[in-house]
Amino acid sequence: MNDRFFVKELNKEAYFVAKDGAFLNELFHPEKEGLSLSFSIAYGRVDPKKSTKAHRLNQPEIYLFLSGEGIFKTGAEKSYPVRTYSLVYVPAGCLQWVENPAEEPLSFLCIVSPPWKAEWENEENL
Repeated sequence: MNDRFFVKELNKEAYFVAKDGAFLNELFHPEKEGLSLSFSIAYGRVDPKKSTKAHRLNQPEIYLFLSGEGIFKTGAEKSYPVRTYSLVYVPAGCLQWVENPAEEPLSFLCIVSPPWKAEWENEENL
């Protein structure tokens, strides 16, 4: 891989809907950027009055909430209020989803190590 310094901005055309229903935009993914990173970073958003689907990842994940207010839920029936600058660590295999009961979008960064792959995301039916 070729390490180099660069700056990247969100590409408005690069949004996609993940299996969990969140709108995502990958910022840095080593395989796509030619970087020697052991993690990926994506920008995510949950629209007002919406939630993601319950899901599990096979790798640990960190959420850093950038704006809005919501509720982070786990399979242990625990709920954690989140807002701007809340940080959530999710262990590998942990059931998780995000609810946005507010009138404003809830935005966050997802940092996943090893780098995220869509096929590693397992949706749960609750």
